[in-house]
Amino acid sequence: MLENFLTSTRRLFQGLIPDNDSSCIVSFSEPDLFSSRPNDIFPQVRQSFRLSGSHNHNRYTISRANTHKQKKAARELIGKMYSQRNYKSENVLQENSRLTTFVAYTGSGKLAGTVTVGLDSGNGLFAEESYQEEVASLRQAVGKICEFTCLAVAPDIRSRKVLAGLFHVAMLYASRLFDHSGVIFEVTPQHGQFYEKMLGMKNIASGRICKRVSTPSVLIHSGFSYIEEQISKAHGPLQHNQGFHPVQEPSLYRHFFDKEKEASIVSRLDGLLEKRNPCPPPSIASPLLVPNG
Repeated sequence: MLENFLTSTRRLFQGLIPDNDSSCIVSFSEPDLFSSRPNDIFPQVRQSFRLSGSHNHNRYTISRANTHKQKKAARELIGKMYSQRNYKSENVLQENSRLTTFVAYTGSGKLAGTVTVGLDSGNGLFAEESYQEEVASLRQAVGKICEFTCLAVAPDIRSRKVLAGLFHVAMLYASRLFDHSGVIFEVTPQHGQFYEKMLGMKNIASGRICKRVSTPSVLIHSGFSYIEEQISKAHGPLQHNQGFHPVQEPSLYRHFFDKEKEASIVSRLDGLLEKRNPCPPPSIASPLLVPNG
């Protein structure tokens, strides 16, 4: 009887999983954080229930946001997280041909996170409103640079792999498809410290006010060659059989995709780009990145 109930429940929630989404780029899972404990009398129940909002929900997909539903969900997530921090959040979703938004979903269809990629163009980057000289100097030194904005993970999602996955997909989009050399973020000082610590990014300027959200900001940067090197190290062989990788905690790089998955993502992105709707893609305009926690 219990088995029949669990089977019915799985079928019910499988209908909510966006596996057939034509814009899906990659799907992935991670170890169950809510695993069975010694003397657990309901291990089968714990394994079968992976409901939206639960910290043990370990199945995710990342897609390009190209539907009204996805746009609305991304807008609401960013607006909610901005309002919690007293940031301005008007016009957080707009149409712009140089911007592309990606969204991550749980296996039950709940929005888990989002990020927008701004490609370099004659119209400039959002960060140039506050750091024009610094961005111009960086561009002259390294070539085309992209900008990530509104990298956010929903507060109830306990998964660093979602944050790392969004970052990785956005990076591959800009670097492999459009030959950008690196990325800049305009973020709050607190979030700047997070990305410096977790991704090894460099603070290249500070002390300005981001007018779009009315809060102090810093400008951080990383070259894609450095990021690729860290990913390779994180997925490399263990050192001296001691059970640790060259990239040590704290680091997000061990949560990035391996080379095999990366190749599949690039192929999928390339295919989606060829079929791209002539209408401008949805995008989030505000420059802040809001990591979970």
